[in-house]
Amino acid sequence: MFAMISYYVLHKWPPTNTKSVMVRRMLLQLNRAVPVNTGERGSYKMRAHTGIVRFMLLLFSVSASVNAFAFEEADLNQLKSSNRCPQCNLRGANLNWMDLQGANLSQADLRGAQCVQTNLRNANLSGANLQGANMLAASLEGAVLHGVNFTAANLRAANLRGTDLRRINFRAAVLVGTNFAGADLSEADLRDVWLYDAELSGANLSRADLSTAKVTYHELDDGILCNTLTLWGELSLGCPAY
Repeated sequence: MFAMISYYVLHKWPPTNTKSVMVRRMLLQLNRAVPVNTGERGSYKMRAHTGIVRFMLLLFSVSASVNAFAFEEADLNQLKSSNRCPQCNLRGANLNWMDLQGANLSQADLRGAQCVQTNLRNANLSGANLQGANMLAASLEGAVLHGVNFTAANLRAANLRGTDLRRINFRAAVLVGTNFAGADLSEADLRDVWLYDAELSGANLSRADLSTAKVTYHELDDGILCNTLTLWGELSLGCPAY
């Protein structure tokens, strides 16, 4: 039973939100931790039972941790009234469909924030923590994103066209259908991300780490690959000539 649940979650359940990403990552750890049957009588059943118990506790802990996000109401009101809230606590805040173009959110805590179709064009998000944020179809074109943490964020169909994303941490993020055309992703951490159908034409992926990314070869065809780590090894298909 535990093996069946693990297979479905790891191979059939796309990580579309914070909770699913966290479950996937912790299940991988559990699968490594629970040993296989060694032939001892009853040991397999005991380990399977232990795995199921751990999985149920895992779901409970993930639910509790995600629901524990609590933003400061005063900070949210400040953002709405002034379009600026640097270093604010906006964890789990509902920013869906808001027009935050040019907003100052530098070093803000936006973990688990809801930013569906939010307009963040030219916003200052430098140093912000967007771990697990839901940024479905958000617009981030021209945003300042130095030092942003996008770990396990949902950026499906988001617009990051031409954006400076050097050394950004996208680990385990959902980037399906995301527009990275002309973006600078050099040295970005793209391990464990979902990059299917992403637009990468003209994107600079030099020295980026895609070694465990879910991506097909043709999606990288139009990008700049120079010492780029991929599933197929290190690729250099666009290094500038010296």
